[in-house]
Amino acid sequence: RRLAKMRAVQLQRLVTAGDVAAAHVLMGKLKDTGSAYVVHWNIMLRACVNSDEMRRIIGTEMPATGVEPDVVTFTTLIGRLLSEDDAAGARHVAEEEMPAAGVQPNDRTMKALRKP
Repeated sequence: RRLAKMRAVQLQRLVTAGDVAAAHVLMGKLKDTGSAYVVHWNIMLRACVNSDEMRRIIGTEMPATGVEPDVVTFTTLIGRLLSEDDAAGARHVAEEEMPAAGVQPNDRTMKALRKP
């Protein structure tokens, strides 16, 4: 778990610095070694250019590594959908997709949905 946390810090630094290519290389190594956890995927979601790319990761790449989305995953997607002016899509994630995945919205999720 300590190594996973260190890798998460590395990924966060790369994504924050805008070095998405290097972040993808590190994520590839984590996937190859079976060491990709939900925290890593959630960081990679922030490197996505749009909600379509996020949905591909959530629907395809995460399951391929045996990782289930969590409340952070969905809240990050909701935030992106709202930034794309897709309030209906964001509500759909909270009201349909999250419950279907067995994930309950938290205070941050609800706060994001209440933003004008």
